[in-house]
Amino acid sequence: MSRKLRAIVFVLLTAAAAILSFAAVRSLRVLGQAPARRPFTAVMVEKHYRADSAEPTFTYVYLRAFRSDGSDVTVRRGYRPPLEGKEIRWFFDLTGGKTVTVDGYTDSVTTSPMSERDVRFHGSWPKSECTGRTDLPRSTVLGYQAVKVQEQLAGGMVLDLLMAPALDCFALEEHWNFAPGAKGTRQALYVVEGEPAPALFGIPATYVERLPSEVAAEFARRYPELGPPYTDETARRGDEKYYRARSQGQP
Repeated sequence: MSRKLRAIVFVLLTAAAAILSFAAVRSLRVLGQAPARRPFTAVMVEKHYRADSAEPTFTYVYLRAFRSDGSDVTVRRGYRPPLEGKEIRWFFDLTGGKTVTVDGYTDSVTTSPMSERDVRFHGSWPKSECTGRTDLPRSTVLGYQAVKVQEQLAGGMVLDLLMAPALDCFALEEHWNFAPGAKGTRQALYVVEGEPAPALFGIPATYVERLPSEVAAEFARRYPELGPPYTDETARRGDEKYYRARSQGQP
């Protein structure tokens, strides 16, 4: 596998890691509560390490932003040619009731409706993850008080989160350990409070709605030197999830 292809695979895997950690945090949330979210934008840096090295094998800077209605977006940019300067955004639009992937690598958009239950679930921001317990270790990160919460994930992965109660328990730092001995970190470089830029949740008018499999095919067509970004099986499962979501609501 070429270095460029490994870079693409890394972006996809770190997106999966973000989903895993998000799922771990969200599993603690309580349905039926939907207070206003404290809006802010955080610039994050992610690093991965091999078991035999103290130097990171990969470093990636990206952005997370949250609106007061509970919507959030993750923005990642390609950092090497031919993807340099292009970006992918994943966001939950709770006002519009949809999840959206805006893929600047292929000028694609993939949109799925959210059920009312999913909107309520994602929009609920109780602080039960990091408040109400006096036994959690405490520290200060970027001027915010943070408490440490540990999660045991599938495959033996251990996830340590330093969560800021003032930011609705957002994890300013994440540390996880993979077997056998590899590890990774995610840390906020800085936080800007206030509503994030609306453009982060925008969709270019020229982008084409595509299935995950169509996005993969378009990527392979545009960047033949990199090959497909993920396997046929991953694309098939993505298409199934896409059709299932759209069958349960309006596109």
